[in-house]
Amino acid sequence: SRVMVQLSKRCAPRCPNTNMKYEWMLGSMAFGKIVRQCCSGYLCNGASATRSALRGGFLLGAALGLLWALL
Repeated sequence: SRVMVQLSKRCAPRCPNTNMKYEWMLGSMAFGKIVRQCCSGYLCNGASATRSALRGGFLLGAALGLLWALL
């Protein structure tokens, strides 16, 4: 069977970037996804994701992959 991990924050009170979605494979049987949606439209400026945000998404994926491997 296939495993999917999804983290979602429906309403971000502070939104420096537009809605963001990160997806990655945690191996052949697992798939991860993080979704962040902005509900404060006037705070969203359409800027691209920062390097630190992308790095954080990668580290979370690596941590979840390690957890999956240990299970």
